[in-house]
Amino acid sequence: MTFETLPRASHTAATLESLESRELMSGEPWGWAPQLIRQDAATSAYPTITGAGSSIAIIDTGVDYRSGVLGGAFGSGHKVVAGYDFADKDSDPADRNGHGTGSAGVAAAASFVYSGKRYQGIAPGANIIALRQTSDAGVEDALKWVITNRQKYNIVALNIASIAGNAKPTSYAVELKTLADAGVFITSPGGNWGATSALVYPALDPNVHAIGSVDSTDRLSSFTQRGAGLDMVAPGENVTIPYYDATNNRGVTVAGANGSSWAAPAVAGAAALIKQVDPRFTPAQILAILKDSGKKIYDATSNRTYSRLDLKAAIDLAYARKAPVPTTGGGSTTSGGSSNSGGSTTTGGSTSTTTGGTIGGTTTAGGTTTTGGTTTTGGTTTSGGTTTSGGTTNTGSTTTTTGGSATPPSTTNTGGTTAIPPTTPTPRPTHIQAEDLGQRVPTIDGTAVLVIDLDIAKDSSGGYSLGQGDTDNAVFSVTVATSGLYALDASAMRT
Repeated sequence: MTFETLPRASHTAATLESLESRELMSGEPWGWAPQLIRQDAATSAYPTITGAGSSIAIIDTGVDYRSGVLGGAFGSGHKVVAGYDFADKDSDPADRNGHGTGSAGVAAAASFVYSGKRYQGIAPGANIIALRQTSDAGVEDALKWVITNRQKYNIVALNIASIAGNAKPTSYAVELKTLADAGVFITSPGGNWGATSALVYPALDPNVHAIGSVDSTDRLSSFTQRGAGLDMVAPGENVTIPYYDATNNRGVTVAGANGSSWAAPAVAGAAALIKQVDPRFTPAQILAILKDSGKKIYDATSNRTYSRLDLKAAIDLAYARKAPVPTTGGGSTTSGGSSNSGGSTTTGGSTSTTTGGTIGGTTTAGGTTTTGGTTTTGGTTTSGGTTTSGGTTNTGSTTTTTGGSATPPSTTNTGGTTAIPPTTPTPRPTHIQAEDLGQRVPTIDGTAVLVIDLDIAKDSSGGYSLGQGDTDNAVFSVTVATSGLYALDASAMRT
């Protein structure tokens, strides 16, 4: 296997620094590349969206798992959670070159500081699967490994190191399709032979996303191959990355690294973040989110416009496009209004004050069912009776709930009124943005509330009022009481 490499001598002495003692201190400014793709803003706005719970497979020269920013060890319980060496046919995927460590670091390294600037992998919470290979046959074997172990390690994204000279489709196209069909987002560097060179495989495979490089001025790097098959671009010129110094057998930081090899794993990491927002997103949907939210970069050389990765905008759009969680149980439901399960049906989408119950998706037997639009108070229904929105239950004292969830009142008067005691607000995360009309946003409880261009304000009682925004046809208004139920606002080397 031949990696596309630039001479290293002019960079090595000045740009290698040991990672052993580097610790992230508070307050350092982010480096230029994280700022360009708004990684700083994404990390601030979405601190829990880190790729946690998922794995990114790196098919490359191995990974220096001893590096502190890559977990310090190998195996279960560590960041490099699994892997294999398909070149030496053993279970130790340790890097022998450095390239694979760089790829893994761009995708998922922990935070570190270099020359006073902060850096981290795109998905620092994700695990790494290190698959070392040195040939096309090794790539194919590695892909088969991923197919076998995908579910075990929740592998959601995969980056394949560029192999020079593959002008024809690869021998492992079937494996690539199998993984893409299973929901794995696959990236590969577009190549570094210059603007007039055509893209090559595996980047050209229809199930692989070809990624090119931009510099600090948001221009396509002169070395980046381009054309109709280039899906996206990301920083890959003069970037700072974790690396492995094979000569001295140590982990280092490389500043001034150049190559589309450093752009591709950034997009793989971004895919892991989008998958965390909604695991149901397909590779095609993830690519659409990344491209639609990216900054449009016009390239005069190819006379084409490419989308450059914007992490903050991508996560924003992922939440906006997230599908509502289906409601189960009870009667039939419609996406914008109401459900009827043996009782009355409320239409028109009005929402009433909720105290002690759940918002959206509660189905009661013999009473009123509401989904997304109408919310009943208390979630109680008398057998065969009627439920009113003020919390009063007429006739009978039996509380029956099926197909959903409800919080029963603490006191029930037989044949009379249900008493609801005051409750103390419970702090909840309050930042999920929704901009589309009718966008359904999940709450932290797993239920949903319909947000339609609403304004949020804290009232004198400590509650939050969501008033109608400036959408002309909006008919919804929401008042969230002080029960604790809050609405969530609406590459040294080129390779």
